[in-house]
Amino acid sequence: MKTSDNLLRISDNDREIVLDPSNYSYINIGTGERIISALAGVALTAYGAFLAREKRLSKNEKWYQLAVLPVGMYLVKRGLTGYCAFNNVIGRNTAEQADFTPLELSAHVKVDKPRNKVYKLWKNPANMPALFPHIEKVEVTDNTHSTWTAGVPGTFAKIQWKAEITENVPGERISWQSTEGSDIGNAGEVRFRDAEGGGTDVEVSIRYIPPAGRLGKNVAEFFSSGFRKALSRELDALAGSHASAPEPADGGRV
Repeated sequence: MKTSDNLLRISDNDREIVLDPSNYSYINIGTGERIISALAGVALTAYGAFLAREKRLSKNEKWYQLAVLPVGMYLVKRGLTGYCAFNNVIGRNTAEQADFTPLELSAHVKVDKPRNKVYKLWKNPANMPALFPHIEKVEVTDNTHSTWTAGVPGTFAKIQWKAEITENVPGERISWQSTEGSDIGNAGEVRFRDAEGGGTDVEVSIRYIPPAGRLGKNVAEFFSSGFRKALSRELDALAGSHASAPEPADGGRV
């Protein structure tokens, strides 16, 4: 896995979750470099457009014209989004830590079911699309790895991430974090506790870093406002569904 000097270290009680922004489509270009890239891109794009209007071009100038336009457009995009694919490949990251500071979300609900049954439902990721409509698909690879696909409300965009179970304490908590190749980096934990008067208290905590560019803005808006409400709403729906839900599928996961 590629590494970066700008690792995100997120404390979680006595544990530490490390997310490496170089593994995802994050901002990996510093502010100064983004400005230079955008200005250079605008200049090259303008020059390429000027050449395109010229009718009398030599063979070499025509080849130059073909090269200038796409390079200029790429540099503009690079500057605006703050993401460079080449930087990601070589593990280079010149962005400041503030550019990819994670956001945190949490929600909790009381479920009128024994803790062990609630835990069994959650421990198999394949059950999640039935509980959370924003999650379209979960493909389970093995006992600790899965691939998640979710839609971003208000757009046609879909985001995908690969998750790894980092800790699984039966009946108590399940922790995970995304791995290399994900569109969105995230880490989180769901805890199960016996509730007063019976039932189970379910608490979900999620930390995430949105991808770069306009998609990242949409994702950030969704997670910072809509997702918090959706998470609470869906957990409330989950609480109601437990009363009549069939026994959850274990899926062979531990």
